[in-house]
Amino acid sequence: MPAIVVRSLLVLSLFVGLMPARAGDAQYVEHHMFFRSMATGNSANPQQLARCQAHMADRTFAVRGSNLDYRVWSVEVAQESGLIVNHNGTDMGPGFLCSILPDLETSSEARSYAYMEFPGLPEIEVEGPCKPTATVNTGETFWHCKLHVLPNAANGVYGGVLSTNSVLLIGASNTQWPTGSVWTGYVVTGPVEDAASGDVGIVPAPAKPYGDGGQFVAAQERDAAASTTGDCARHFGVGSAVQAVRGADLVAPVTDRANAHIRFDTDAAPSIGSLSVCYLRSGGREHEVLAVARLRSGNHRLTIEAAGVCKEYATPLRATQFFQSCSLHITGPRAEGVRSGTITSGGLVGKSAPAGSIAPHVWTAFVVRD
Repeated sequence: MPAIVVRSLLVLSLFVGLMPARAGDAQYVEHHMFFRSMATGNSANPQQLARCQAHMADRTFAVRGSNLDYRVWSVEVAQESGLIVNHNGTDMGPGFLCSILPDLETSSEARSYAYMEFPGLPEIEVEGPCKPTATVNTGETFWHCKLHVLPNAANGVYGGVLSTNSVLLIGASNTQWPTGSVWTGYVVTGPVEDAASGDVGIVPAPAKPYGDGGQFVAAQERDAAASTTGDCARHFGVGSAVQAVRGADLVAPVTDRANAHIRFDTDAAPSIGSLSVCYLRSGGREHEVLAVARLRSGNHRLTIEAAGVCKEYATPLRATQFFQSCSLHITGPRAEGVRSGTITSGGLVGKSAPAGSIAPHVWTAFVVRD
């Protein structure tokens, strides 16, 4: 894929950092992660190309291929607003992604393979589709990737799912906004050593809450909150078959700068808004969804509405546990200057319970405002 540029991102999330779990007689560790990646600008080296071509050997990689060399970073979020104020918390390590670009006449998906490193963890390999999200825009193309973690028992990796939220700028005028992607992930490994501390990045000055232009925001789903079906009825129509609605109070998340794992000690954190997600009834693991986030920071307010699809994937440890990944396009409200954008998410749910979080969800929103 071409280099990706992210302009304004809102992250709504329910997080857990590190969770030990028993599966049979073996001890496993579940990692819930939230991190950034930013392109280095370097061309692919011979080793990277050879590795991707070997992996994509049966997929004509050499015919229509694209490569991205990047670094993985932890981030820091302003507790009073949810704005990401440090995109370079700690350099986690290198990463590389290669894709087979789609034949637009038959498919809009780019098949992708990536690998990356984190302190204290085995190398993580992932594979899956990257797909553009249709939305109103002025030069930007929104992409989301849903990538399965490739099991490698010899390396201590047993599976998981990673989700990205990215934007490709094509002829866009503003090149001063942050570049790269935001990832949310669930990875299952064998026992790991404690992560080592990394270098500390430079923290830029906080941006004005919810202003125009490009800015990243993050929020963590803390407690269940009252929800209504009013937004669902307005979007889907009165009498629509709504299966479930999830409501939640939102706070700004905190991640461990040494390893990008999510912390969940948020009892004292101030609320920065609320989230409501309604799921239409379906007979399988895919649901039509509407999400409405109402954010606040001091006297500043921002509402975001987005519609799309959430799909559930099997996980390595439990037959009753699924990783839910959502891909939504922002629909407004135009009255608040919200023009377009995309939302992706990832988190654990129970069987036949799409709105029931059994471990944290991360919602990332790329918002374009006039």
